Amino acid sequence: MLAIERLIEEQNSERGWQNQQNGIAFERKQWNIELKLGMLAIISSGSRSPIDVVSIRKDYVLLITCKENGYLTPKERRDLDNLKKRLPTFCKIQMRYKIGKKLHKVWY
Repeated sequence: MLAIERLIEEQNSERGWQNQQNGIAFERKQWNIELKLGMLAIISSGSRSPIDVVSIRKDYVLLITCKENGYLTPKERRDLDNLKKRLPTFCKIQMRYKIGKKLHKVWY
């Protein structure tokens, strides 16, 4: 029984690592999109905040949160709500996610 439990634990940790790698790759793609548009873009390191990419545009600052599947946990939703209340009017929040290969953008 211990061998089966160990195998399941290894598979779950491997999936978690793969999900993390996929998330980082998706964030970098969004950062590259902003750079190609000629924006000053900064990518967040360590995922300690709800914002993954900051893009400085002509009229506003765009704060981007990247999700592979578009699902925000209740904690992430609360964090974004609290952040939105404290932001000045020239800052906007956008969530980007993909379904299949199609990129979706939602203003928060």
